[in-house]
Amino acid sequence: MPAQKKKSSTRKKVSRSKTGAGKRAAAKKKAATPRKKAAPGKKSAIKEAVAKLSKNQEKVLENIFHTTRKRVRENHVEEALKKTPAEIERVSPRGSFLQGFVRRLELLYDLLRSGVRGEYKLPWKMIAAITAALVYFISPIDLIPDPIPVVGYLDDAFIILLCINFVREELLDYCKYKGLNPKDYGLV
Repeated sequence: MPAQKKKSSTRKKVSRSKTGAGKRAAAKKKAATPRKKAAPGKKSAIKEAVAKLSKNQEKVLENIFHTTRKRVRENHVEEALKKTPAEIERVSPRGSFLQGFVRRLELLYDLLRSGVRGEYKLPWKMIAAITAALVYFISPIDLIPDPIPVVGYLDDAFIILLCINFVREELLDYCKYKGLNPKDYGLV
């Protein structure tokens, strides 16, 4: 009997290593796929502005996003769906710097709304991530206060970019589902 157990545990180890090897091969293939990059010296206005955050501020914001994402409940989703449109409207008239930011917010909001309504199948993990980002956006308590012109939205932009990176594949699928061009939202 002990010999049989030893064989089965060996098999498990072999199958695990094959799975790991398969994942590594897929990751290498994905990494080898050429990505379209912005023209040299050309970054999006949001990414340029967010680059001005200190590393410490970035770590704090990342921690806020991931902690909040894990604690999201249904009432947070309802709050995000209720208050986000008015907050987007409030931010929209500001300069061209925020246009890309606003478009991304609108896409995240539309995806969340479609997922909650059942129009688009969206896993809870994605609902929670989008909700966390939108709740941070609508919250009056920020790392950098929103009333400070332009600079006040850096922390919000950073959280939104974290969320977009977290749900990127879902956003691309949603764009395809809705017939939207991902380039219009800075996803490609």
